[in-house]
Amino acid sequence: MKKYRIKVLGWTILVMAALLALTGVVAAASDPGTQAFLPLITAQQQDDIETRVINLIAADPRAATYLATVPHWYAEAYREDGDIWSAEFFNANNEWIGWGQANIATKEVLEISMPTVLTPEEYQAGLAATEKLVLNDGEVLALLGDPALWGRTVDFDGWENMWYVYFEHGLDNWLVRVQYDGTDYWIDEIVNPDALSAAEKREQNRNAAIELAYSAEGVWDALDGVDDWFTYAENQSGSQWSVSFVTADRDLFFALVDIDTGEILQTEAR
Repeated sequence: MKKYRIKVLGWTILVMAALLALTGVVAAASDPGTQAFLPLITAQQQDDIETRVINLIAADPRAATYLATVPHWYAEAYREDGDIWSAEFFNANNEWIGWGQANIATKEVLEISMPTVLTPEEYQAGLAATEKLVLNDGEVLALLGDPALWGRTVDFDGWENMWYVYFEHGLDNWLVRVQYDGTDYWIDEIVNPDALSAAEKREQNRNAAIELAYSAEGVWDALDGVDDWFTYAENQSGSQWSVSFVTADRDLFFALVDIDTGEILQTEAR
């Protein structure tokens, strides 16, 4: 009996050793993004590291000021590679509010993407600096003439670290973007917010033509039972556009429309 019991114990040790080795290989290979095996960590260690990562990033001044304005925020951390971990931050409504990355070994916060929050004093100082810069810019003055005749609104975008100055006078509008890097202010761009680029205008007209063609008589009968159709719109002359409803191998319906008058000038089921 003694010899038998030793034999069983020996097999037990061998089986346990094999299982441990196999578990280590499977766990180490579970991260295909790295060629070297990652060290094994328990679920408790994983939770502890995630908590440390979140606390490390949340304590960084770039994040702490903003998070202090978000009630009941929470975060989820995950391993990127080796000692590099990231954390996604959410508000109480489960909406994404920011991201950060840190080296858990060196306790270095590598990157943070969260909006800049200005104190009331910082906001007033930024507002004064922005208005002084814009109202003394030669290009702005050339566009406005007398700034006192224009309505003015100033906003700060913490995500972009950008001040926006809106000028409005009747039907005329101008937008001045002022970049802020924490120290200096400079005018980034002056644009007419109502003006569209040529490409944007063409896309807007194309969408209007397709929408108008959908109201043509007979279009839905032509599309009935067809799942893989798509539209092709082309400008013909001025405000007139042709809209074709087609599949990969056949034409289904054609309409000629005028997007200015809202008229459907011609239709043809094919």
